[in-house]
Amino acid sequence: MVLINLIHFILDLAGLAIWVNWRTYPQNAHRLAPPATLVGTLRRADPPLARRWHYLAGLGILLFARVFLYRFIASALNWTGILNTGVVSVAFRGDDVSHMFLYSFVSFASILWVFHLCMLLLSLLNPGVPEALPFQHFARQHLGMVDRWPTTLKLFLPLAGTTLLWWLAAWPLTEWGYLPARFNPVHRLEQAMVIGLASYFVWKYLISVVLVLHIANSYVYFGNHGFWHYLNGVARLLLRPLAGIPLRAGRVDFAPVVALVLVLFVSNVAVDGLPVSKHYKIPGLVDLYALLPL
Repeated sequence: MVLINLIHFILDLAGLAIWVNWRTYPQNAHRLAPPATLVGTLRRADPPLARRWHYLAGLGILLFARVFLYRFIASALNWTGILNTGVVSVAFRGDDVSHMFLYSFVSFASILWVFHLCMLLLSLLNPGVPEALPFQHFARQHLGMVDRWPTTLKLFLPLAGTTLLWWLAAWPLTEWGYLPARFNPVHRLEQAMVIGLASYFVWKYLISVVLVLHIANSYVYFGNHGFWHYLNGVARLLLRPLAGIPLRAGRVDFAPVVALVLVLFVSNVAVDGLPVSKHYKIPGLVDLYALLPL
C-alpha cells in the first residue's frame, strides 16, 4: 500500500507542476524578455510547443486518467483512497469509479491548497536580500493580491481559509456519505475551525526542507547561486527565536538542528497529542476534534 500511496503522491506533484506552469505562463521571463539581437525579433516559423490552455487540458487528463488506474489497483489489491486533513481522514472506496473520481480531484485540491499555504509562508518570510526577488515574485504570482495584505491578515488566512473550505466541503461530503449523516452546521463549523488550526502545521514540511538544505549548505559548498543566498536568508529568519541561546560549539552551529527537532516535535504534539503516562495524555487537535459533537 505504501507504494500505491507513493505513486498517488507523485501524480499529485505532477499535477501541481502542470498547474504551476499554467499559472506562470503569462509571466514567463524568457517569453516576455525583449530580444537581444535583430535575429531575436524574427517570428519563428514553427508554432510554440505548448500554449497556456494545453497545461489545463493536461491537468484534466491526468486527474481523469488516474481514476481508472486507481480503480484497477483497488480491484487487485483492495486499496482505499484516504484524504488526510491532519485531524480527520476521509476514506474513498476504491471499487467505485465515482468515489475514485471524487478522490482524484479532492486530493489534488488539497495539495494545491497546501502549496498556496507554503507560498504564503514564503511571502511572510522575506529575507530582504537582492537574491530574494525572483523567489518572492514566484510566490506573488500564485498569491496575487494576497501578497500585499498586512502581515497580521496573512497570518490569519490559513485558519480562515481552511475553516471556510472545509465547512463548505462538509455539506456535499455528508450528503454523499463520506462523513457522518448527522449534520449540525454549528458543530461542523467547530470541526472546521479545528482543521483550520491544524492547517498551520503543514508549514513544518517547508520549514524542514529549508533547515535541512541550510544545514547541508553550511558544510558543503553548492556554488554561488542566488537560490542558496535566498534559502540561507529565510533560514536565518526562522532561527531568529533561538538567537539568544548559545547553541554553537566551535565552528559547529546546532541551532538549525535544534530548530528542526522543535518544529517537528511541537507540530506532532499539537496535532496528535503527547502520552505522558499510561493513564494521561496531553490532548492534541485530533483529540479535540473527536470530542466535538457531530
